[in-house]
Amino acid sequence: MANTRYPLGLQKLTQADVDFLTDDIAMEMYSGAAVYDDTHEFLDEVAGTASGAPVTLTITSNTGGIIMATIPSFIPAAATSIVVVLYKDTGSAATSPLLAWLDQKADGTPLAIDGDGSTPFNLNWVGPIYSIGGL
Repeated sequence: MANTRYPLGLQKLTQADVDFLTDDIAMEMYSGAAVYDDTHEFLDEVAGTASGAPVTLTITSNTGGIIMATIPSFIPAAATSIVVVLYKDTGSAATSPLLAWLDQKADGTPLAIDGDGSTPFNLNWVGPIYSIGGL
């Protein structure tokens, strides 16, 4: 699956249930059996094993539907992380809406980050972390 947005997360954005400027927006790495499913709505529905602790993003701007954020630093567990999910962190995985699925680098190659449980990894991206537009 290529990098994509969760349809139910986009719906929550259009219904004002997610606000990038005031809500806690986080990212979490997964390894193992993580598989994208466009019917997934909340973080607890993501299969696979979380790899390290989630990271709360610092949103720097939200202009014209283009959301920018600082580069997060993860400490992946001793495994290969193959996907990163973006979500609104409510404090409970059962109510934290999924927003985006990231499993490819900018050049289209699969995301594969080998962790050792202690070395930080900066997830760099080009452009916005999320964009509402795109016809």
